[in-house]
Amino acid sequence: ESFGLSPEDAEQAFLDIILKRAQSAMSRVKAELIRGREENCTEIVQRLVRYAQFVNGDLELQVEEATAWKIFNMYEAMDFEGEEAEAIEERKNLLKIALGLS
Repeated sequence: ESFGLSPEDAEQAFLDIILKRAQSAMSRVKAELIRGREENCTEIVQRLVRYAQFVNGDLELQVEEATAWKIFNMYEAMDFEGEEAEAIEERKNLLKIALGLS
């Protein structure tokens, strides 16, 4: 309200920010994968998953299937020690949706 936005407009502005950041993160991941630097993707992929949590996985990303599976397999191989299995599976499902694998 202090910005003069209705709740709907504020929600749309937030959604636009999330989608733009997700697109940017995906571009970085693709660039790192092309260069063979998968180790640089870990934090970026985790960021994508956090963005996906805000929009139930619908990040409107354009990803080739082979690249999507590479990203998903990379995430699946990460160390989630100490985290609840249910939360991990939920995040994996959101990533699948975001990558168009579901």
